[in-house]
Amino acid sequence: MSMIIRKMNRSNISARFGVIVTLFMMQSGVKVWADTDYTITLSTEYTSVPCIFAGSANYFKLEIGNSGATDAQNVVANLLVNDLLVWEETIGSIPANDKVTLDADDPTIRPVDGNTIWGNGNDTVAYKVVVKEGGVVKKQQEYRYGVVYNGNLGKDYAFPSLDTTLRVYSFKGDVQVQTLPESSYMNSQDTIKDDVFAIDLGGGSVHKALLYVSYNWDRVAEGDFKSWTAAFNDNTVVPIADYRDCTNMGHYGRYGYGLVVYDVTDFVTDGDNTFTLHKPKGNVAVYPSSMIVMIGKPSSKPKAVYIVEEADLLSAQYHKNKDAVYPSSFEGISGTAASLYVFAATAQSGEGDLIIGGNLKSDVWSGTSKSVEVYKETLDPGDISIDFKSTGSTILALQQMVVVELEDQTTGIIIPGDKNEDAPWYGLDGRKLDGKPTQRGVYIHGTRKVVIY
Repeated sequence: MSMIIRKMNRSNISARFGVIVTLFMMQSGVKVWADTDYTITLSTEYTSVPCIFAGSANYFKLEIGNSGATDAQNVVANLLVNDLLVWEETIGSIPANDKVTLDADDPTIRPVDGNTIWGNGNDTVAYKVVVKEGGVVKKQQEYRYGVVYNGNLGKDYAFPSLDTTLRVYSFKGDVQVQTLPESSYMNSQDTIKDDVFAIDLGGGSVHKALLYVSYNWDRVAEGDFKSWTAAFNDNTVVPIADYRDCTNMGHYGRYGYGLVVYDVTDFVTDGDNTFTLHKPKGNVAVYPSSMIVMIGKPSSKPKAVYIVEEADLLSAQYHKNKDAVYPSSFEGISGTAASLYVFAATAQSGEGDLIIGGNLKSDVWSGTSKSVEVYKETLDPGDISIDFKSTGSTILALQQMVVVELEDQTTGIIIPGDKNEDAPWYGLDGRKLDGKPTQRGVYIHGTRKVVIY
C-alpha cells in the first residue's frame, strides 16, 4: 500500500486557516476588519501646518474613496476622539472608483490657556476615522493634531486676552482726524520715513494730540517697535501704549500685527507737522500713520471724547461656523449728538462689515493691503456697541472713538459704563475704589484700563 504525501508550506496553511476563521466569524455575526477598497483623508480647516483650535468646535473635510470595482452600499463614517464617538454620518452608497466629501465636526470645546500658544508644548488630540459597510468595519485611519487657539477669531480666543485702553477727555473745542495715503506705507526693508500732517488749529490750542502707528508681519516676538526711534517736529517721542496680535497658527503664527501710540500734544504746531520714524531693516513693515487732534476753543461747545485702543487681527478664512469679530462698546454715553470713528489697517473691499447698535453696515472698507482707513458715522448718544467683523482675509481692527457734543452747562469728567457695569474700579496700585473715580488718572475697570484726562 502506498501513501502519497503532499507537502504544504507554512504560508499556504496560514492562508487557508485565515479563510476558515473569516468564514466562521462572518457566519457568527462578528464584525470583520478588512483593509480593502477604501481610502480616507481627514483635513483640518488650517492646512498649512494642520492643527485644531481651542476655545471653539472644530470642523474637518473628510474624503472617503471607493477604489474597488463594485459600488459600496450602506456606508457609515465615524469620527472618534480618543476612541469616543463624536460624529457619524450615513452615506448610503459610494460608486466604484468614486469618492465623497463630507463636513465632519468635533463639538468638544477645549480650554484656551498657555499651552495653546503656538510652540508652547501644545497638547495633541488623537482622532480616528472608521468606515463601515453593512455594519462591518472596512477601513480605519488615525490622525494626531496639536491644539492651538485661532488668533484670527479675535482677542477673546487669545491668551492672554486683556489688552485694551479706554481714554476719556473733556474739553471745549473740536476734533480733527487725519489718515495718510498708501504712499506712506513703509516696507520691511525701509529704514526711515517722514509722515506729514497738515493741522489747522483755527486760532485754538492743542488740548490733546495722539499719533497712531500700526505695523504688520513683525518677526520679533516681543515687538520690534522697541528698537524704533521716532521724532515729531524734531522732538524725540516714545510710545505711551502698544497693542499686538498674531494668528498663532503655523510656522509664522507668532509674527505680529500691532499698534503703537505716541502722545505728541506738546509738539503740534499750526500747519505742517512731520513725524519721522527710523527702524531696523528687515523685520517689520509699517502702515501709514494717523492722528487724532483735540483743539481747545473756549467759545466752542463742550465735548467728551472716548477712545478705545486695541489691535485685533481678524480673518474669516479658517473657521467654518465661527465669526471673526472684535466687539467693543461705549455704554451710557450722554449728550446731544455723537460721532463714531472706526480705524482699520489693510481693510480692503469685501473683507469687513461693521455691526453698529445691531445694524449691519456691509462691506464698508475700500482700502488696500498697505492702507489705513477710518469709517465715520453720526449716532444718537446712549449705549453704543460696535462689532468689527471680518468677512474675508486678514484685516486689522484698530482704535475706535466716539465724540459727543454736550449741553453748554455740562462740565466735569464723564465716564461711560463698562461691559460689566458692576465691576469694581481699582487704582494702578491695586487699591479698590468706592465707585467710579472723578479725578484724572489711570484706573482699571472690568476688562480694560481707563485713562481719564
